[in-house]
Amino acid sequence: MKRTWLLPCLTLLFFCGLSQAKDDIEFVFAYDTQEGFPSFMGNGQTVPDQNPGTYVEILRLVDARLPIKVSFVRLPWNRCKAYLKQNLVSGINSSFRESRKELGVFPSTTEGQIDPQRRITSDIYRIYAKKSSNISYDPLRNRIINQGKGLIAPLGYSIVADLRKEGVEVTEHSGGVEKILRMLALGRAEGAISHQSQTNYLLSRYPKIFDQINPLEPPLSEKNYYILISKEFYRKHPEMAEKIWDTIGELRETHLPSIIARYMAHLKN
Repeated sequence: MKRTWLLPCLTLLFFCGLSQAKDDIEFVFAYDTQEGFPSFMGNGQTVPDQNPGTYVEILRLVDARLPIKVSFVRLPWNRCKAYLKQNLVSGINSSFRESRKELGVFPSTTEGQIDPQRRITSDIYRIYAKKSSNISYDPLRNRIINQGKGLIAPLGYSIVADLRKEGVEVTEHSGGVEKILRMLALGRAEGAISHQSQTNYLLSRYPKIFDQINPLEPPLSEKNYYILISKEFYRKHPEMAEKIWDTIGELRETHLPSIIARYMAHLKN
């Protein structure tokens, strides 16, 4: 019996196997339903077709480079964390907190420390207040002075726990940064704590509403943000998880600056 058919069939099976391998490793990334410029754009459960946010664009580049299939789901932030802990999604964005090791796995160095070289981005936390307010921040004593009507922040911000450890009372609200800025503009709080990037975007987008709001100097802190990967995904695909973090670190240097510049140019238009 002639075996001339064997080599073409094996070749076809080989390439089919490569194609299937790409689809075999699913990576489901969950992120907030609230907009967070420029990381996540739009509100609600839909991932925008155009300008979806820098995180989505970077992860799509990761998808193109590695044999994984990245998909996205938008959920309220607390549910994102709960789904990761239950291994219902593969990853979320997160700043590093020791307690969040219960949820998943952060990129680490060979010494077992958090690896900032494999972060996806960084952002600054600031206090925003009305120009007429006397509130101020003393970084030397880590005190917020003249809190008056109190401080507010979006629900789930990691810095809230940090401030509460220092005895600073902060009220959390669902609804995102825009909601707390509107509360601040209406005089329902003395100061609002939020990310600089998203807040500056909203101040520029709604200048008539927020024209009396300014950031306090100095900023509260700067934090790095990582892709926190579920324990089950890391257990099943440890080498791929490491490659995802490595690729994100590379793309942050090579592609992220131009992506952010495009979003900033779009904002100005």
